Amino acid sequence: MSNYPQDVKIKYGDFEFPVPTPYVSKTFNHNYVGGDIFSTTVNVTIEGNIVLLNKRDRPPFGTLSRNSTDNYRGLSEKRDEILKSFAGALNKNYQDFSVIGHGTEFHLKNCTVEDVSFSTSNYIGMVGYTISISGYKNDKDFYTANYGVTDPVDSWQYDEGDNGIATVTHNISASGYNTENHKPDGFLKAKAFVTARKGTSSKVNQGLIRNAHPQSSLILNNISETVDRLGGRYSITENYSFVTNESSGATAEESDLPSMQTSDIMLTYSISIDEQQGGDFISMQLSGEVIGSKNDHLDDVDSDPNNSTSWDEVKADFKSRNFYDLVNKAYKRHIKGGDGSRPGGSVNLDLNKDPVSFTINPDEEARTIRFQMTFDNNQLFNNAKIKNGSSYFDYNIEFDHDNITDIINVSCNGTIITRGALEKKNRDSLILLDLILANNSKLVRDEAQSMYNKMFPTRTQYVLAPRPSSVSVTRNEFDGTISYNASFSDADFPENSTLRNLNYTVSIEPAMQLYRSVPSCLQNGHYLVYDMKLQNRREVVGVGTVGVADDRSEASLSTAETEAVSVNDFIKDSFLDGTVKRLDSENKVENKDQSSITYDRRFSQQKDIKVIELNRLDT
Repeated sequence: MSNYPQDVKIKYGDFEFPVPTPYVSKTFNHNYVGGDIFSTTVNVTIEGNIVLLNKRDRPPFGTLSRNSTDNYRGLSEKRDEILKSFAGALNKNYQDFSVIGHGTEFHLKNCTVEDVSFSTSNYIGMVGYTISISGYKNDKDFYTANYGVTDPVDSWQYDEGDNGIATVTHNISASGYNTENHKPDGFLKAKAFVTARKGTSSKVNQGLIRNAHPQSSLILNNISETVDRLGGRYSITENYSFVTNESSGATAEESDLPSMQTSDIMLTYSISIDEQQGGDFISMQLSGEVIGSKNDHLDDVDSDPNNSTSWDEVKADFKSRNFYDLVNKAYKRHIKGGDGSRPGGSVNLDLNKDPVSFTINPDEEARTIRFQMTFDNNQLFNNAKIKNGSSYFDYNIEFDHDNITDIINVSCNGTIITRGALEKKNRDSLILLDLILANNSKLVRDEAQSMYNKMFPTRTQYVLAPRPSSVSVTRNEFDGTISYNASFSDADFPENSTLRNLNYTVSIEPAMQLYRSVPSCLQNGHYLVYDMKLQNRREVVGVGTVGVADDRSEASLSTAETEAVSVNDFIKDSFLDGTVKRLDSENKVENKDQSSITYDRRFSQQKDIKVIELNRLDT
């Protein structure tokens, strides 16, 4: 039967440690000899377990038969083999120790066995052992190369999260002492040691995270330092991250997904689905961030562009990504049923390409762009009657019928909604508002007239006034929406007039004979009515007009005045048909705030007297 595979070979002299391979750790002790002479003691600890392996060609220790079932005897023989190789005689010392495997080699010559111990065991299954050896490493050892440095730390810690991102913490620290009496260089030596080990050139590779992005490198998120000049200690902590859950050979639907990480930029995102029972549409929200690797220089973030991702590269990476395809693919997977579409009813198989909302939070110093965008399958943006580009008018139309005057008022209340970022919303919503307000809100008036004809099919002789009786607009720049309210009426309106509103009044006092009652001086309660026999009684005609212009300007006020006077003249000419016409009074009032004008005139004319007969009836 074949041996168990062993990737790491550990030997002491001629003795090779078998499977299971023990764990090896080492520490350095810096010893001052005198003058400028220092020595370094390397202490090596070997911790492992003795077990019975039935599938080996031969037992690693002794000559125990592989078919033996005597655990105590077998483990004891293996234990004794270790004792024979590491203890019991002087010739067990001064052997060479080596660890070879996974691209790493460690050699320590002329070692001394310090201790051999075995754990307390009932000798069933396994027996633990610990072996301590030591030696001197004077050729290019740590303390020789880093004279003046103590308590060095250079550790890597990996943490794999459920979100497919692994975080890496690199801690480097050291203390220093002054190597010359008159030169305080202990802190500088500690800092030089730490600074030389920054970055990923000497990183410890993880062995448990297997599904890593094939082109991924460590993305430096931030770096911090701790300085203790008086204590001569300096430390740096580097925090990295990289993608772990991206397949290196994506197929089918995953083949078109955006790459989560390049060599220096990482994309992280999450997608949430909002679908309410009885709702009209489905919303898909994409949240995430694009992160560029930071510079590993604490003093100057732009000192070495080769060690960090430039801000222009981060922006270019963000602009190059097609987020719509990413969200639309998730949307299609959500609505897909057994036959390729959601059962029951029809559903839009693609999201609208323009996002409902789009927010971005760039941070140049952190080399990070955070974003959030929402897409939906709302078909109103495509089917709306009043729209422009990525904006549409969402409105309601209401009717109010006055049964006394038989006048119908039609009101339209709605909101202009635009897809995209806030700046785009505020810009494009104004464009659609201009289209709605053009030609006295003709787009809205035509839609109101169409609904009017459907609601009142018998009132074909009436049409809505070409100008709204009232218009109000409210803009919300924080939400990127515009509220629009307008009212129309089928009340009488002046034809071919440029005014928004024009009213007139006519009052007539006819030329009737005058009668006066006179009490009797002979009998109480009796009166006589006398005909005054007037021949010059005049008829009085009063004409008043009010004109309101569309906007507040001198030109509009002048137009209102012209039309008000013209209509006043037309009514005056229509009712003044007598002789000896005379203007008794004239009054004109201008309101520049409302661009309105009131024009009143009072005329009198001579007309034939109308005689009324009054006959007393005796009862």
